[in-house]
Formats: sequence, C-alpha cells, structure tokens
Amino acid sequence: MAAPSSTSPLVQVNVGNVKHKPKVVALYERLLTEDSQQPGYWVEFFLLPVARNELLAKLRELSNEELISKAPTLQTLMAAAVTNLQSDDVFLQSNTLEIMQVVFRVLLFDKKLSSRDVITALAGLDRIDHMMDQLTDSLLMLLPGQLSHKTVLFLSIVAAASTGTSLASYFGYKNFFTPLIMFIDARPTGSPEQVDAFLAIGILANLNKFNDSVDVYLQRINDFVDQDIMSKLITATKGPLDNCRYDYVYSLTAKPSWLGWFGQPAAPAKPLADLPQSPEIAILMPLYEFAVHNDVFAVKLVTMTSEFRVLIELSSHLVQNQTNVRTPIYARLVLLMFRKFVESSTVFAQLVNPENKTEYEISQQRAPPLERDATPRLPLAGILDIIQCSLRFNVRKTMDNSLYTLIFYVLLQAFAALRQASLVLPYNWPQLWQTLLLLLKHLNKSESAVGIEVASMASLAVAHCLIERDLFPAEQYADLFYNVVNHAEIFQTLASKYALAKTASLAAIHAMVAHYELLSQQNPDLTEQNISDVVKQGQHAAAMYDKQRPKSLLTRENLPRFSEVNEQRFLKRVTRVAFVDAISFT
Repeated sequence: MAAPSSTSPLVQVNVGNVKHKPKVVALYERLLTEDSQQPGYWVEFFLLPVARNELLAKLRELSNEELISKAPTLQTLMAAAVTNLQSDDVFLQSNTLEIMQVVFRVLLFDKKLSSRDVITALAGLDRIDHMMDQLTDSLLMLLPGQLSHKTVLFLSIVAAASTGTSLASYFGYKNFFTPLIMFIDARPTGSPEQVDAFLAIGILANLNKFNDSVDVYLQRINDFVDQDIMSKLITATKGPLDNCRYDYVYSLTAKPSWLGWFGQPAAPAKPLADLPQSPEIAILMPLYEFAVHNDVFAVKLVTMTSEFRVLIELSSHLVQNQTNVRTPIYARLVLLMFRKFVESSTVFAQLVNPENKTEYEISQQRAPPLERDATPRLPLAGILDIIQCSLRFNVRKTMDNSLYTLIFYVLLQAFAALRQASLVLPYNWPQLWQTLLLLLKHLNKSESAVGIEVASMASLAVAHCLIERDLFPAEQYADLFYNVVNHAEIFQTLASKYALAKTASLAAIHAMVAHYELLSQQNPDLTEQNISDVVKQGQHAAAMYDKQRPKSLLTRENLPRFSEVNEQRFLKRVTRVAFVDAISFT
C-alpha cells in the first residue's frame, strides 16, 4: 500500500450543514486532551499527512501554563517521536521531523519557555539527558540518508530555537560539523540545500560561543582546509546575499516588468526602512565565522571576485540605510569581517592583488553619493568605499561612537598595511579626504562627549596621509595639502575642543600649516605657476618632521588588534537577531 503524500491538500468538505474536517486536523484538536491517550491515537497522529499550519495554530493557542500542565502528554509525544526517528520507516521519520519541528518551535521560540519548563514538558529532569542524546544521535543517523535535507532544516530550527536554554548544549557538543560538510559537498554548487546546511553550521558555531572555554565548532572551522568545499560554501552565500542586494536596488521603484521573462515577476517598491526584509541575510553569520576564524577561507572569499563583489555591494546598502533594528547589526558584522581582513597580512595581500580586480556598483541611494567608478578595481578599494559610506551616512547628533571607532580601525589598519607594503593604491583619495574633513566639521559642531576618540582617530588618519606622501599620487596629495591648509581652522577648533593640541597627529598638521603660512608670507605674490613649489616645500617640511620621529604616526604594531572578546556583547546580539532570521528562513 502506497504511503499517503505529506504534501496532499487538506480539504474541508461541507455536506449540508455538516462540516467534515480532514482527519489529521481532528486529531490535532484532540491533542493534549484525554482523547490523545486512547490506543492508536499516536499511530494515526504520526502516519497521517502533516498539516503544519493547523498544528502550529493549535499549539500556539495554548498558554504557557496549559502547555506545562500537559507535560505527561507532551512527554509521551516526545518519546514516540524519538522511537519513530530510530525506526527504518522513511515516511514515518519524515512526518516525525515535520511534527517535532513545529513542537520545538512553539515551545522554545514562540512561547519562550524557560529551560526548566521545557525540560519538564519534554521529558522531566530525570529523563532529559537520555531523551536528548537519543534525539541528537537519531539526527546524526539521518543526516547521510534520504531525509538529509529535512534533517538539516529540523536541526537548524531546533538548535536556533534552543538558544538561551540548557537544551542548546546537547546540539553544541555533538559532531554535526562533519556530516553537514559532507552534505554540502554532495549537493549541487549554489543550491538551496547547501545554503541551509551552511546556515546550520553557523547556528551550531554560535550556540555556546563565549559560554565554553573551547568551542568545538569554531575549532573545526579554524582547522578546516578543504578549499574545494570552501568554494562551494562561498558560492552558496552569493544567491541569498544577492537577493538581499536586489531588494535594495529595486526598493524605490517597482521591479521592471521585463524581469517576468526570466521568472522574476515585477513587484511593488519596498520602503528602505523595512530592508533587508528577507531573512536570507542570516547567511552572513556563518560567512563571518569562517572568514574571521580561517584565513584560508578569507583568502578564497576575496579571490572569488564575483562573490566578493556581491558582499561589497550589499554592504554599501547596509551601512547607508541603518534605519531599523536588524540592518545596523548586519552592517557592523560585515565591518568586523573587513577589519579582520585588513589586519591579516595573508588576506591583505589578496586585497591588493591586481588579479582580483572587479567592478563594484556602490549604492547611490543616499546623498551625496560616492562618485561612480565603473572600472575594475582592487578589493581594498571596495572596502574603502564601504568605509566612506559608513562615515558619510551615519553622522547624527548622537553619534554611535563604537561604530565610528570600528570604521577607523579598519581605515587605519588599511593605511598601516599600505605603508608597510610601500604600495600606492589607485583610488579616489580626494573624495576620502573630503569625507574625513566633513566628519571633522561635524565633530567641531557636535556637543557629544564621546566625540573625542573619533576626533583623535580622524585627525590621525589625516596626519598619516600628510606624512606618508609617497603612498599617494602627487596630484592627489596636492589636493589633500590644499584642503588641510585652507581648512586649518577645523584642526585648530578640534585641538581646543577635544584637548588634542599635544597629540602627534595634530602637531604634524599644525607644523605643516605653519610652514606653509611662513612660505606664503615670504612669497606674497604666489602664482599658480609657482604654487607647486610651495607645496613641495611643505611636503619637505612634513618629511623633516617625520625624520625627527623614530616611527611613523601609524604602524600595525601600535594599533589594537581585532578580538572577539572585546565584541562579545555585540556578537551575542548578532546571534539573537540571526537566529530569528534563520528560523524564519528555514
């Protein structure tokens, strides 16, 4: 006898005034009542096609107190489910995974029961270890089989929903990493199944992060060396991230109708405040874990130019449109990733490798936008664009000091790495210097007490550019020189307002301005023809200032290194937000 299809439609038949409901819905209505203790009830409950929405509705209508009071029945349900998963009946296993996915979601995510209440409802304190061990062992058994994808989805939802409860430890200590990697390797490149499995790894890696002395999943990520599978993981992220980017691109106007020719029908515009709407953006969580904890993976990501382009372009939207709760969290997560990239000499070498050049289409949705550059550019240029977007479009009366500090750590590390490599990077430097000066103007007008750290780092960036003149094309350096001299009052105000007059960065700037003013007094009839000579003399003054110092203003050694411990509070927020998205996505 053929097994009934789990996807068959549920039809409510009306005969006169009598309504005949599908049998499985009638079973759900008797769930957690005395009728559910009748012989044969659980056999039918697990064998009939699953009506997911009806089961969700039934469980959600119960209060927390009602659910806890029905603990004996729920324990019977849990015991039967584990027995079913350990059977050889594929159809029964499939139905059980779907049913228990709903049960766990309601108890752990929708109702947010405490650890004690969940344990009481599912097994009881004396049985929970045995029950959860059996459940996780069953999932490990199912992962390589016919129900592998359904098992991945179940694992993701239950593990993510269990965060904040003691049940999370049961998933964190089992080795799901290896079978999930094998699952990814066996699936078509870029397929939704790979995305789901990659997301599952990210969830597991964050379940006990900062709670255990050793996170076994982060250890496995750190030790992972298979570059072919890395390529598959990176390719899997491209689709979800491109979908999120696509929403931004067509958020202000409806998507063009011709997209319907390619299976993507036109859709109404979405307000920027609601973006990113898609929970697919949760894929940034596992991408971050691999990129930050595995330099080989990070190098692979940067060298896969098509995928890295999508990451840069989506990031340009995220950092510009931080108008809701989720967007700033994902934007900051990407910035942390970029900070790790510029700090790693191995990854930085690929950020400036000409073989990795590609075009970047940076968001133009906020004014004043960055100038368009349609030429192939280095990956580091794309990161600098993200830094500029972050600096330009997040200036507010109450500044996010931690955000700006992170932005400048990325920028200053990039400057230090360029100096160490003695590399002249092709970039629109005058635009970056203009952005820095605009920020300094705002800081001078701001009454915020937290501005001192940002002011110090911004002036350090300007001073470094002035002193490290050999790192920039001569004509672009001249532009910086003119701007600093012409806006000398910005730095004077900065020095007095934030007590920065004695810092090395402002001392260097003031020395150059003073030298230029002296030359101007000695040559009152300066013309455009000989102004360049004055600029060169001013550069010479900066050079002399630099020679009097044992080191440059900025080196890799005198900058703090990225540490996840310092970002612990933020990364826990990432976990909470990404887990909610992951549950919605799967």
